[in-house]
Amino acid sequence: MTESYDVLLFDLGGVLVRATGNPVAADGTLPADDDFWRRWLLSPAVRDFESGRTSPEEFARAVAAEFELEVGPDEFLRRFRA
Repeated sequence: MTESYDVLLFDLGGVLVRATGNPVAADGTLPADDDFWRRWLLSPAVRDFESGRTSPEEFARAVAAEFELEVGPDEFLRRFRA
C-alpha cells in the first residue's frame, strides 16, 4: 500500500521551525548553547539517525556515549521523544 501526502516540508535552515532546548538533556542539565548545537549538528550519530542509516536504539547508544550522558540509551530516547 502506498501512502499519499498533501504536503512534504523540508525546513533545513530552521526558517519555519526553530529548534530550542536541548535534545540531549530534556531535564535542563546541559545548556543548549552554540557549542552544544555545533556538536549536535556535526555528530555522526545524529547525521546517521536523521538520514535513516541507524535505528533509534543505535542512535541512543551512540549519542549517550558521544555526549557522555549520565542516563542510559532507554532514558535518553524517552527524553528525546518528549
